[in-house]
Amino acid sequence: MILPTPPRLILVAGTAAVGKTVFTHKLVQDLSDSILIDKDTINDGFSWKPAGPDGDPITPYRRQECLRGHPSWNEYYTECVKYQTYDTMIRLAKDNLLLSKHVVVDGNFQNELRIGYIENILVPVLRGVHYSLKILHCRAPEEVVRQRMISRDASRDKSKLASDEAWRKHLKNQPIVPSELSRYEHLAVDTSVQFERQVSDILKYLAS
Repeated sequence: MILPTPPRLILVAGTAAVGKTVFTHKLVQDLSDSILIDKDTINDGFSWKPAGPDGDPITPYRRQECLRGHPSWNEYYTECVKYQTYDTMIRLAKDNLLLSKHVVVDGNFQNELRIGYIENILVPVLRGVHYSLKILHCRAPEEVVRQRMISRDASRDKSKLASDEAWRKHLKNQPIVPSELSRYEHLAVDTSVQFERQVSDILKYLAS
């Protein structure tokens, strides 16, 4: 589909394991002149140590060690990855909006929607750029999200799935539908429903 001007900045938001990535890939395939910015890819780029010097100038470009799973990972992620990733996503979005590309950002944005990130960070960074902001909020029934998290078997999810109490704590920190979302114009997307059954409403919203 070809969207009208100005270019769209499409934030795909939703809690962990809700199905954002599968949804986002299908969406980008349907949009002309669009690019994808993926939070997990950028996170991964900030999450490894280069191989030690051995006289070969190419060696430091090779990954030696992934820092995920280390005892100090949570502290390192907070200090050196999380906020840098959000900043990088928005600055990459700005570069592409200036090229008149529709930008689809596959992020989380759950906490960011709750604390005013849109108006306090995103909008000022993009000041002077002609664009239209669209928010697609992905959600699914709680048990669907939990089963997807179990199935993907990622190390970063182990603490969330350690017990029913840990799961409840995770949902308190990242509710599937945060109440603050109502402050923003958005479209709800149920990822437990086939994409093809929702695509018409999604594209209509993006074109509005």
